[in-house]
Amino acid sequence: TYVIICGDGPEHDRVRDTVTRLGLDDRVWVLGRVDNDTTTMLRRACDLFVMPNIVYPNDVEGYGIAPLEAMYEGLPVIAFAVDALTESVREGGHLISEEDYAAFANQIRSCLNQPAEERQALREAARAYVLGEYSWTRTGEVYLNILDGD
Repeated sequence: TYVIICGDGPEHDRVRDTVTRLGLDDRVWVLGRVDNDTTTMLRRACDLFVMPNIVYPNDVEGYGIAPLEAMYEGLPVIAFAVDALTESVREGGHLISEEDYAAFANQIRSCLNQPAEERQALREAARAYVLGEYSWTRTGEVYLNILDGD
């Protein structure tokens, strides 16, 4: 199992240094910021999208578009139930109580150890959720209902 970490947040250097200090450079790749094409390729090649967000003073996850983008590619999500992630990851993945790291790790293990058919079903459910809830057709319908006063 390999872990690929993308992004360039305030903890990037500390994460990279911890990976090196623990001798995990051969299994954990800290890429930093990557372009959209690389991000899409990674989503299509990975088994899970994990988002272990923590509550960070004055920095709120506004909606959680990253997990929706992952689910669009058929990538199940495991995230902490913080900020707006509770709204975007209603289906297509698993929300874990904030800071319950043992449960977070157990859910990752559980998903990775599922039989291939179950993993495929979760991938399909993730994509179906996004297409059903966030397609342009659905978005247009919601806007029309708002404009019509429904």
